[in-house]
Amino acid sequence: RNEMLLLACVLAGCILGWMRGGKLRNFLSFPFRFLWLPCGAFLLQASVLPFSRWIPGEPDRWLWLPLVLSYSMLAIFFIGNYRIPSLWVMALGLFLNGLVIALNGWHMPVPEEMVSVMTEMQKLRYTPLGNDTRLPFLGDVLFIPVPLLRGYASLGDLFLGGGIIWLFLSGMGKRERRKPKRLKRHAHRRNREIREKEF
Repeated sequence: RNEMLLLACVLAGCILGWMRGGKLRNFLSFPFRFLWLPCGAFLLQASVLPFSRWIPGEPDRWLWLPLVLSYSMLAIFFIGNYRIPSLWVMALGLFLNGLVIALNGWHMPVPEEMVSVMTEMQKLRYTPLGNDTRLPFLGDVLFIPVPLLRGYASLGDLFLGGGIIWLFLSGMGKRERRKPKRLKRHAHRRNREIREKEF
């Protein structure tokens, strides 16, 4: 459900950016640095569980490694593009998720009813909330009642989603056209005449 929420935020950002008169090609032409890092992090996370059955050893012993690697890749991407404010919001969400996962044995805390409907492979990433859960308010405890997205998300997911929407709004937004020098000189001369009349 978390992936669906973030995908919905991408779609919402595109729609809102288009409504503001922006264009997707403006966003696609933005010179991001190290763009391959978030792409690689996504592929790494998406491939861990499907290939876990062929990796020797108990998953609990090595599952933290691809998680740390993917989070590190995203952190480098955020640092490399530190001039983009929306990425700092996303970085905060990533930090909150990473913090609660690391403090709970590299598992995201979720309500117990969620664990009961998960597959065995999904359970490798999650742990039920309990008295020994650390920072439970940062787990997937926020209920999302929206159809198709119905489920639980974390506070970090909300920051990530908000940052994604902001990123698309700012990236797609109309770019101001520079006025020709002739028009600038005319506007300057006109403003000066108005000021002289006022005095």
